[in-house]
Amino acid sequence: MKKIIIKECSEDSRIIFEYLKSKKKLTPINSPTWIEILYQTYRVNKVYFVAYDNGSACGILSGYVIKSLKFKNILHTLKDGLVADSDLIYSKLLNYADSFCQKNTIHSFLISTGEYQLKRECYKVIVKKFLKIEVPKTEDECWNSFSKNRRKNLKKILRQGFYVDNDKGNLKSFYKIYANSMIEKNVPIHSFNFFKKLFSDFSDFSELITLKKNDIVIGGIVLIKSKDYVYCSYQSSDKFFSKYELNNLLIWESIKRCISLKITCLHMGEASIGGGVYNFKIRVGAEPYNSYYYTNKVNFLANYKGDEKNGGKESPDNIKSFFVKNLPMFLLRPLFIFLKKRSKML
Repeated sequence: MKKIIIKECSEDSRIIFEYLKSKKKLTPINSPTWIEILYQTYRVNKVYFVAYDNGSACGILSGYVIKSLKFKNILHTLKDGLVADSDLIYSKLLNYADSFCQKNTIHSFLISTGEYQLKRECYKVIVKKFLKIEVPKTEDECWNSFSKNRRKNLKKILRQGFYVDNDKGNLKSFYKIYANSMIEKNVPIHSFNFFKKLFSDFSDFSELITLKKNDIVIGGIVLIKSKDYVYCSYQSSDKFFSKYELNNLLIWESIKRCISLKITCLHMGEASIGGGVYNFKIRVGAEPYNSYYYTNKVNFLANYKGDEKNGGKESPDNIKSFFVKNLPMFLLRPLFIFLKKRSKML
């Protein structure tokens, strides 16, 4: 191994795609397509680093710079946004990111290595949980693995006249449900243009599964597909129908889609231990796995320390505070626009 050279290629993501494909590590989560969507929607600053060993790519970092509500610039990566051939390359890319932040007046970075944990941790680490469902080969096998109560609930939903529609033309109706649901949970929302760009850029690799009753959309889930797994990126349902637990049916439909595509993994995204979203994902059969993030600022971790009195578990209040303080400024605009439109309708 000769001296590792790291270069910036922020205007061209092709080398990122090529490297991830060659290593069979391109997924619906770390695809640079997400950064291009963020750039086109919010004009974030794109950041791509490529490490070279003797002229061959041996590691990449896919990220973007945002301004937080505290008016501080922060470098974020995609989930699994740092991928490399060895622990040494991981460390060198982290060091390069640290130097990049210092030179460009960027307050801190938050870099995801996915399931990979560095052997030598030179930076502070945050361990989160992501969840995934191992999907059986047939619908019958999967259905029989469900509890009696879950099967009963799914049958009950269908008997009540709810039905599935896969038309992407339902996006605007789904967006209203998504936005209302997130706002009620005090969670920031993406703009409608973000979702339009998502379906445009991911094209055939994206799907919108919606639930309807009397021809009205009352819930939906956004799926991003790859060769190896399907990623549930966004999911919401109308709280008016909460007693029917419609999200159960949305997950069942997602599992059926995996089976039809002969994909054995349904990626459910991240969730905080003990929270409602985490508990729901566990109930529908997901298993938790560690997801590692690295940061160059100790105070970035201030609200992420486990509560010793709570067995080291993450505090929901601390998690909320953590994300509010480091919330991208660009998410404020879609929030205000949606609230303004909603107020006119009331």
